[in-house]
Amino acid sequence: RGNSENRKISRAKKSQSIYLLTGLLKSPNGATWHASGDGAYRLGKGKRVSAESLDYAVMQSVIKDITSNEFASAVLEHYKLKSKPVKNDITLSKLTAKIKELDKKAHSLVEILTETTAKATILRSIEKIEIERDELEQRKLDYAEIEDIKKVMKDLTLSDVKIMLGNLVNNLDSSNSSLLKDALGTIIDVVIFDETKMQATVTYKISNVTGDKLASPRGFEPRSPP
Repeated sequence: RGNSENRKISRAKKSQSIYLLTGLLKSPNGATWHASGDGAYRLGKGKRVSAESLDYAVMQSVIKDITSNEFASAVLEHYKLKSKPVKNDITLSKLTAKIKELDKKAHSLVEILTETTAKATILRSIEKIEIERDELEQRKLDYAEIEDIKKVMKDLTLSDVKIMLGNLVNNLDSSNSSLLKDALGTIIDVVIFDETKMQATVTYKISNVTGDKLASPRGFEPRSPP
């Protein structure tokens, strides 16, 4: 009975894993593989591949990649590069100065408002200033948030990255197909599947030191899960 239950659970997990690569799976010429609805990915009107086999192969390849020291090091380097300041970026001090300038303009217009009969025109001018000020305040908040994120990235260690990737692997081990898709979509840029060679290559959303995307070092052949 125990073996029977295990087989049922295994089948359930397999059925949930089907079509994990929807939106990520491409042919070498850039065409999209679509879920056929009957357990296969389909390219155009004819070419098909087992979704269960390809999902499983990609999952195994991704887990192997992201648990490697090379991947963790590349991710760390990626974050270090992201933490560097951008040239010609608008600084927090410049945004603050611009907001103060707008405040002065608004204050001057308010003073004029008590002495003029063209109140509607002045009120429209004040409204425009307030709109611009709100936009700058939001940019100021966004900038501060980005700077906080950059600081976290700058302080990351290889150990931190391995813990993050370990948590990601835990999500990839989940039997929840929605959680699996989200986890894969977080790190995978594209999966190129060449049906003539029955091989695929995973490219991740992590740039390495040359600015290229990280690809799984070799293709893999889709195989049925054990």
